[in-house]
Amino acid sequence: MITSKIYSTFILAIMSTIAFAQTEQPQDSVTGYRRTVPEIRQELLERIRTIFT
Repeated sequence: MITSKIYSTFILAIMSTIAFAQTEQPQDSVTGYRRTVPEIRQELLERIRTIFT
């Protein structure tokens, strides 16, 4: 019973963090352009692909 409450609280905290990360828009210090999290992920994936190719 207690472990299920701990697990559900932990999962809720992770989901809340993910939801907040989806909505915040970090500002690029170089260009000053606010990018969304999916745009940043896409850039990182492209950089990783270029490193491994």
